[in-house]
Amino acid sequence: MYQSFIGLEIHIQLTTRSKVFCGCRAAFGEEPNTNVCPVCLGYPGVLPTLNREAVRQAYLVARALDCRTNPMGVFERKNYFYPDMPKNYQISQFAYPFAVEGFLELELRKRRKRGRIKEVHLEEDAGTSPCWTTTAPAPRCWRS
Repeated sequence: MYQSFIGLEIHIQLTTRSKVFCGCRAAFGEEPNTNVCPVCLGYPGVLPTLNREAVRQAYLVARALDCRTNPMGVFERKNYFYPDMPKNYQISQFAYPFAVEGFLELELRKRRKRGRIKEVHLEEDAGTSPCWTTTAPAPRCWRS
């Protein structure tokens, strides 16, 4: 007999005014290329700065999920192609996520179930691709 285990990767959007690693507005639906800076675009020599409010909100999420917060956090670059991220890497957490080993209790058919939470980590949003159509990308559209 086999027992199934299903893992889900769930993303949430924090309600910060600026992006997680720079001071650009975190707003959607605006004209392309308006909420970008040298950090967003990955220019040589620029350094990201972690958004304090994003850390505070991640802490609240971790506490709500009864996770254990790590005393140290490390960010890595995930290097692969994103059609709407010209620097071709995403800053994320892998080896040392923000928090680990939590749970979420749910009621299903009048029975309480506990879903395990492996980790909570911060990462920059790869963005949206409002400029891509089903046939071809627009020539000068990176990220909104």
